[in-house]
Amino acid sequence: MTVDKLGDNKLLIKLDESDMENFELDFGKMSFKNEDNQKVIIGLMRLACCRAGLDTNGKNVKIEAFLLGDECCILVTANPKKRKYRLKKSDSGLCWKMANASDFLNAVEALYRSNICCRKSSAYEMSGIYYLVFDYFSLPKHMIRVLSEYGERQKSRNAAARVRENANLLCHADAVAVIGKFLV
Repeated sequence: MTVDKLGDNKLLIKLDESDMENFELDFGKMSFKNEDNQKVIIGLMRLACCRAGLDTNGKNVKIEAFLLGDECCILVTANPKKRKYRLKKSDSGLCWKMANASDFLNAVEALYRSNICCRKSSAYEMSGIYYLVFDYFSLPKHMIRVLSEYGERQKSRNAAARVRENANLLCHADAVAVIGKFLV
């Protein structure tokens, strides 16, 4: 058995016919699904990594086997694990987009005049476009009618999160009441 380090994260293990017999491996029947083969291959990988100085702790390890002439070659690649990010809630809120300040103020005024209580609402502005974000899973139909008259609902699941992250905050909480009282 020979071990060659190919880079910082790769090494090549070469097994000749006698090595294959000693480890009771047959390339034609070699499968990682077979527990005996799996134990032998993992043992070979650990031994080779120790010899070559390749650290596999906390990394994704990929093992590939191929024939090169009459030798069985096993290529081991160790890459850092990729971090996965998830939103806390699958729905980060409902987001309504208004094309200009006039539509935004008209929508807020109409909601305020109709005495709709929406404490979990915030207002944002980005590049002359205004957004109302509601931390509810759904809104009453009459409220949707008012909002649809002056703007459009953003259908993306993460639209509210994107607006919160990138837009300028105008009012953090109870935006309809806070802004609406200045419009009446």
